[in-house]
Amino acid sequence: MSHLSVKSSLIENSDGSAKITLELCPVAYKSFKHLANDPCFWVENAVQTRVSKEAEQIIIRETNKHLEKGTMPTNATKASLILDAELPE
Repeated sequence: MSHLSVKSSLIENSDGSAKITLELCPVAYKSFKHLANDPCFWVENAVQTRVSKEAEQIIIRETNKHLEKGTMPTNATKASLILDAELPE
């Protein structure tokens, strides 16, 4: 739709975190406000829900991989399994 413009930018921080910024044109923002009374809450909730599901899948995949190979790291945590997992190509 040529009357809608949504842009995003990403800054990856040295500690492994990131900042993602969205820029919506007036038409996109007004449409978004029809979707959600609190756009920031909606975005945070949508991202939290999606990354939580993906995190659980990574934990399952990494646990199974380490159990099959007998390479489970000592004192592994959910966070360490996720942070040590290789990114898909």
